[in-house]
Amino acid sequence: MFSWPADKSDGLGLTSRVTQVKSCSVPGNAITSIADPTQSNVQEYFNSAMATCTDIIPSTRKNRALVFLGK
Repeated sequence: MFSWPADKSDGLGLTSRVTQVKSCSVPGNAITSIADPTQSNVQEYFNSAMATCTDIIPSTRKNRALVFLGK
């Protein structure tokens, strides 16, 4: 999870001061270990990490915050 100061004019922020706030990991093995990769199984796989990360986002920004998964 990364954060940067948003400027007042357009809310996009100044990317020159990006800081890592948190690293959110999924429990267990790699995603390729899911035996039946249905949408519900994949959602379950990411639920705890996504809950941890989205809890950090201020409520006033949640409807505009983009969350990307990656390593």
